[in-house]
Amino acid sequence: MKQTGIYFIIGGAAILVLVFVKNIFTFLVSHPITGLAIVAVIVGAFLMLYSVYQESQAAKNDEPFRDIES
Repeated sequence: MKQTGIYFIIGGAAILVLVFVKNIFTFLVSHPITGLAIVAVIVGAFLMLYSVYQESQAAKNDEPFRDIES
């Protein structure tokens, strides 16, 4: 019974995700300018987060006291 319940939960979550994605795709197709703006915002946020990640990695590599143990 427990395994069947888990399968129903996973199946229901998958259906909800598919319906949600379908609704977003339908909205983007019916409103192309708004869809383009949303895509631009998402791509811009991704590029900004990637830039912050690269800066933090570069700063971690340039840390002057990283080999000193206390």
